[in-house]
Amino acid sequence: MKEFDKLSAANALKAAGLPAQQARAVVETVGTAVSDTAVTKADVQRMDERFDRMDEQFKQLETRIERRMDLRFEALEARLETRFAEMDARFASLEARMTWRLVGVLTVLLASHAITVAILLQALA
Repeated sequence: MKEFDKLSAANALKAAGLPAQQARAVVETVGTAVSDTAVTKADVQRMDERFDRMDEQFKQLETRIERRMDLRFEALEARLETRFAEMDARFASLEARMTWRLVGVLTVLLASHAITVAILLQALA
């Protein structure tokens, strides 16, 4: 950044009709304000370094968060797998019980049918 040229500024103000004493006062005030708020290359370099550190910190934080999320999802997946295995076992048990009940009902129906046929055959004979 180009440095504020106080002499040129004072001369420009005098040429515009401002008295020399007032021109100097204005230039001093503006010069002080500009120098107090000016950003140097060193300031920019420090900010760049700070941003680089912050970027690295954010990357580390992101990595930690991703690891924690992965662990939580893995734990959740394991719990779901366990639950599904338990449900599969329950359904298999229920299916076996229902199959045996159905066999029992069919046996009773066949037996009653056989008795009915036997009774009908005796009645016809």
